[in-house]
Amino acid sequence: GAGTTFDRTNPFTNVGRTASPKWLRSKNFESIFASLKFEPTSNFRATYKFDMSDGTSTPEVRTVTAINPNDFVGGMLLAVLAAQPAGGGRFGQVTLNPGDRRPDAFNNAWTQEAFLKAQGHNLTMEWDATDDISIKNIFSYRKASVFGPTTIVGLSGLELTPGAVLPYAQFAAIGFLAGQGVNVADPANAALVGGTIGAFAGVFGQQVGSFFAGYEGNSYGRSKQWSNELQLNYSNDWLNLTVGAMYFHSYETSSGLPGFRSNFAFGPVPELLPLGNVQDSISTLDSLAAYVQAEFQLTPKLSLIAGGRITQDKKVGSLETGGVLTGDRMTGTITGTNIFPWRFKKTKPTFSLGLNYKPNDDVLLYGKFSTAFLSGGAVGALTFAPETVMAAEAGIKSEWLDRRLRLNFTAWWAEYKHSQAAQSGTTVGFPELSVVVIDNGPLKTWGLEFEMVARPTDGLTISGNLGYTNHKLTAPFQFFIQAQQNYKHGGIPAWVGNINAQYVTQPLFGDATMLFRIDANYQGKFRAISDANIGVAGTPTNIPAFAPYEFTPPRWILNGRIALRDVEIGGASAEIGLWGKNLTNVRKPMFPFPFGNILYTNSYQEARTWGVDVIVKFGSHK
Repeated sequence: GAGTTFDRTNPFTNVGRTASPKWLRSKNFESIFASLKFEPTSNFRATYKFDMSDGTSTPEVRTVTAINPNDFVGGMLLAVLAAQPAGGGRFGQVTLNPGDRRPDAFNNAWTQEAFLKAQGHNLTMEWDATDDISIKNIFSYRKASVFGPTTIVGLSGLELTPGAVLPYAQFAAIGFLAGQGVNVADPANAALVGGTIGAFAGVFGQQVGSFFAGYEGNSYGRSKQWSNELQLNYSNDWLNLTVGAMYFHSYETSSGLPGFRSNFAFGPVPELLPLGNVQDSISTLDSLAAYVQAEFQLTPKLSLIAGGRITQDKKVGSLETGGVLTGDRMTGTITGTNIFPWRFKKTKPTFSLGLNYKPNDDVLLYGKFSTAFLSGGAVGALTFAPETVMAAEAGIKSEWLDRRLRLNFTAWWAEYKHSQAAQSGTTVGFPELSVVVIDNGPLKTWGLEFEMVARPTDGLTISGNLGYTNHKLTAPFQFFIQAQQNYKHGGIPAWVGNINAQYVTQPLFGDATMLFRIDANYQGKFRAISDANIGVAGTPTNIPAFAPYEFTPPRWILNGRIALRDVEIGGASAEIGLWGKNLTNVRKPMFPFPFGNILYTNSYQEARTWGVDVIVKFGSHK
């Protein structure tokens, strides 16, 4: 399907025409970073930084792992898949990929290329008023635009073939009549049902060979943000004090590509996508904050850290949906839309309190308690409250054997209220919205973390860490309860960890050395389907076709790198390295997605990749 064009040219956006790429999960970016430091006196300095990134990418592969035959839409999709001719459409067949391993190839032929354009500016000024007092001001500006088409259910590449016209016409006609309040099961309406199916079949028959949209994302967004932070720092032998104030402003428009539906689903659409049925979200945020933090050196071994912050957030936004195009697609306007305005305002204090105790230079014992909050808001008519959290942690950081061995341990606990979660609108009963934020109620979590770094001989470093997380929702989003789901918090593995080893040789010639590094990263299994009844026979939400995929399997990912470093070339220092990722080519799923009760899809661990780095450093930074 490479080169297949979608024409999105219209007066509302500059996206224009996009084409299907040759490869999936590719990136091509150009990035620039520059900085300038100005230091006219010994007590004043200013640093300006600029960064810019511009590039394109393509989505990862997504396959259909299972379809629920007991769902009406699922049954229709099975019929459409079965109605493909032996060789499929122009780009081959679209099939199911049962199991949970990445296939060698899959038909996502109608996938479109995404782009990202971003740039940022930062100016930091510092003035040392006295030996104890300094003042710092940080100003930042950033803007970005992004177009992110995605295949959500893995049917990109499926075409409307002649054999699929009738099953789809039956589905569309029944859905249309049911929406008009017609009882399609009443024999008295048989003639009406049959005539409507025939009418739809005639329309779809004219669109054989066009893209059959399973459920495709079509998102576009632009954002601008400004911030300014002013700090005063005071330091003496027993006190380090920071007082500051911050202002943040952002403007963001997101969701649907202006002039087009944000998501289009279950049906054939011409290659020139229709305008209308917009979904545009606009929001403005103004945030003010003041804070203070002090570290008191109570004794040579004991210090107390206390801080507080008060934040006021004001948000104004609206969601515009629906509408039809009036006039020409190049110069026309969209009329008849529905607008849902919303406002949010909250002032919230937060604080932190901690103790550090150093019995000697190689051991630190610490404890901390803190609070925080995340702003609330709305998506259309669906509002969500601010998320708040109380958290505590305690641990030890230590070095042993003449600092050849480092051992760190931390235990932590956090309790959230009004925990926020992004969900598909369809999944939570708001099919008119693409992505929503829900209030998922209280969330309790706790965990343990262990870290080790050992240097048994010169040049050799062995390190690793291990983390455990326990989490539980106590009162999930009301929709899940109404749907009789046994909802569990998902997406977080209980165990994660890594172990790595690195060896750097003695100089081989001049300052040049060889580096050898191997990394092994572990991720335990995690819940992929939040409804724990998905495989429990006799429950209202049991879907046997989905049950085998309730959890993702655990995985080990092995990466490595070999490099020749610090090779003098004229006035520069060069490094050349050979690296590999996922060396054993693990094919396990990464981001599973159950699309309502209809079907279950998967994306996968990126395939084995390798590359070569050439790094050259000049002047004083070599």
